[in-house]
Amino acid sequence: MASGLWSPTAVARIVATAVETTPGVVSLHTGALGEIATYGGGTRVPGVVVGRGERAAVDVHVVAAMGRPLNALADEIRDRVARRLNAELPAAATMPVHVHVADVSTEASGALMVGTP
Repeated sequence: MASGLWSPTAVARIVATAVETTPGVVSLHTGALGEIATYGGGTRVPGVVVGRGERAAVDVHVVAAMGRPLNALADEIRDRVARRLNAELPAAATMPVHVHVADVSTEASGALMVGTP
């Protein structure tokens, strides 16, 4: 897929929103020095790397909540990302999504904490 049809930062923002609202995801992970991100247009989307070119793919780095099977979490992240991209940016919806679990936390999932005081 040619990346001229979409902006990597636009894709990264959509992906980040889909991932952050997934039950079992505590947060996106930015790496030891904050290097895991998509950069472009003066913006930075942490925790998501969107490749460019014909073999473009999305790499998502997450901190998972303890207790959720990681394979099931990765499958759900891929599904949510695909649905969100299909709805908001169909030209990027067929990109492969690679999920990297960087850590597991005993903290509650960020998605489960939405709306709590």
